[in-house]
Amino acid sequence: MRDVAPERRIIPRRKKSQIAERRREAMAKSEIMLGRPKEFSPEIGQLIIRRVQSGDHYDQLIKDGLINSYWNLCLWKQQDVEFREALEKAQEERAELWADQLIAIADNKRLDPNDRRVRIDTRWKVISSLLPKRYGVKQQVDITQNINVAVVHAEQLMQLTKAARETTQQIEDNSLIEGEVIK
Repeated sequence: MRDVAPERRIIPRRKKSQIAERRREAMAKSEIMLGRPKEFSPEIGQLIIRRVQSGDHYDQLIKDGLINSYWNLCLWKQQDVEFREALEKAQEERAELWADQLIAIADNKRLDPNDRRVRIDTRWKVISSLLPKRYGVKQQVDITQNINVAVVHAEQLMQLTKAARETTQQIEDNSLIEGEVIK
């Protein structure tokens, strides 16, 4: 006996003109322009800056059709110094917004604890790299070296000078590990 396929409901297709009209209406209500811009304009730059300040990331701007690609955004930043500086300031403001969101995420009891931890850690890493002076991990190395020598031979003095230079170089290279004994 032959299996009978379940009855399918046929959904009428919308005409392309209807879809285009609905898209135009949706775009008119929002700030997003039709089509992806290929050339930079100050209006597009201001729109990108506002979206970044409000917390949007570049992938979202690409999905919304505001920019073609990250590469295109990089070209615009190279071409327009004012846009680049305004975008850097907007990124700092976005990082401040994300820092404020950390408390809300931590207090959200509906989220799984591991989910909260991952969200907070991810945002914290990005924030600390964007705003290292304010949110970065502060590292401080204190080295105190007291030498009380009545008579030091020239050779010993040269060795001490060499060791001090190496220590200074290691500090500058951040290769000195806390608690390491220098010989």
